[in-house]
Amino acid sequence: MLTMFVCGAHRHPLEPDEVSKLVAIHAQLELGNWDPMTRYEGLVEAYIPQAMESAVDHAEVVRHHKLFQGQNAHTMKTIYMKFIMSWKLYGATVYYVQQSYSAALPKLLWLAVDDSGIHILKRRSKVPMISYAYQDIV
Repeated sequence: MLTMFVCGAHRHPLEPDEVSKLVAIHAQLELGNWDPMTRYEGLVEAYIPQAMESAVDHAEVVRHHKLFQGQNAHTMKTIYMKFIMSWKLYGATVYYVQQSYSAALPKLLWLAVDDSGIHILKRRSKVPMISYAYQDIV
């Protein structure tokens, strides 16, 4: 099951484990090292949209948070950025589009544009259905 990660006006589909990892990263940054009394509700409310809160697996958040034990804020920010930048379409601008050209494609799609080219995705998907490098287009 994919959920949507919303950062400002941008959306990115996430697996439940990724949602839990994001909460754990923020927990280490804001609360410090894990202890049995750690509560994540405030972090979930602050960083995860309400529609996605049910996707947060608290046991997975604890598991990830324990892995970050002893990490300082600078290291956690680096971990966060590496995690976000590992997404294939990190930095892409995503547009909601409706196509009527082909019955083989869904009518409602995302069109992602990044430095490598143009990508067509099913909405709420992380994997491009079709990608075109700029040198193939021009």
